[in-house]
Amino acid sequence: RALVLPDGSVIEAEPTLFVTQPTHIDAPRGESPMLQQTRERAERDVILQALRAANGSRREVAEKLGISPRTLRYKLARIRSSGIEVPAA
Repeated sequence: RALVLPDGSVIEAEPTLFVTQPTHIDAPRGESPMLQQTRERAERDVILQALRAANGSRREVAEKLGISPRTLRYKLARIRSSGIEVPAA
């Protein structure tokens, strides 16, 4: 956007000074390790709680959480690999 404010009624072809603002703002890249750990812990707790509520039914948990069964299997594998016991189906 630009705004031209001439002193008179005619805009001359003399050099014009444009004041610009940055078009982007530098933001931190990725999550902080603490935020990532908190998010992973919350996700794990929700998945395990849903498994207990569904008596281990992976299909029911995937539907309830709005994720595919494949995504649920992937997340359960990551939970197991961190040393946490996952309820049997």
